[in-house]
Amino acid sequence: MSKAFFKTFPKFLAHQLPQYAPLESQRPQGGGDINDAWQLQTARGPLFLKMNDARQYPGMFAREAEALKYLKVHSPFRIPTVISASEWEGQAFLLLEWIQPGPANGQTGEKLGRQLAEQHLHQSAHFGWEKDNYMGKLVQPNRRIAQWAEFFASQRIEPLWRQARDQGFFSARDSRRLEEVLHRLEKWVPQEPPALVHGDLWAGNFLVDQNGQPVLIDPALHFGHREADLAMMDLFGGFPAAAYEAYHRRYPLEGEWEARLPLHQLYPLLVHVILFGGGYAGQVSAILGRFGS
Repeated sequence: MSKAFFKTFPKFLAHQLPQYAPLESQRPQGGGDINDAWQLQTARGPLFLKMNDARQYPGMFAREAEALKYLKVHSPFRIPTVISASEWEGQAFLLLEWIQPGPANGQTGEKLGRQLAEQHLHQSAHFGWEKDNYMGKLVQPNRRIAQWAEFFASQRIEPLWRQARDQGFFSARDSRRLEEVLHRLEKWVPQEPPALVHGDLWAGNFLVDQNGQPVLIDPALHFGHREADLAMMDLFGGFPAAAYEAYHRRYPLEGEWEARLPLHQLYPLLVHVILFGGGYAGQVSAILGRFGS
């Protein structure tokens, strides 16, 4: 489909974004399993393009564009500028500023932690978001709820648990343990104001620019419990110790926060169970066994 798309995409630029026309070349980029990604060379320099079938993930790029624009205003991180989120010739696409990658320096980890803490200090009265969006390629419900435990159960864990059970994962014992864990969340997780979280903060979703500045991409944005971003960082690794230390200096975490991270990891692990299969189901069961009886 991309060959046909790039035969007609120059017409879109000429009519909708004439300041970037003509399209001079395109080069595929790696790193994603949902969308095709390209670096475009245009009359005004390079741009980044993500695209997929417009019917497959309705509104995905519109929601991502809204999130990036919100972060641009309310986060201290460098955030790619949104050029366009639209459809053309049956393809949905998101066109962004190209961030030229560079090496991390001695301050990058510290900046990452401090800026994440400052982002989390942008807070709301309710958990959730104004619209549902996406976590990976799964729809992420975001109904606004005042209490975190209720939000986490109803908007994060229970919908995914039903999907996973329908796919044949998990036992009745796992279900009983999950029910117990969700019932006891308020006793384990400290009550804190809903924080502006990235929502999918693994190492592949932050970049380093040519000046050593951390850059956030691909948000699953919402107001959530701030420990969720730390849990995602911990789940797959790749973040320097300096980031955690700087975070704690700027916005100290409640005691025993590291012991609570597996509870927050239930959500991304369930996403991975549904998307990638049962290899992650054992990790979910282990967490339920650890916190449930």
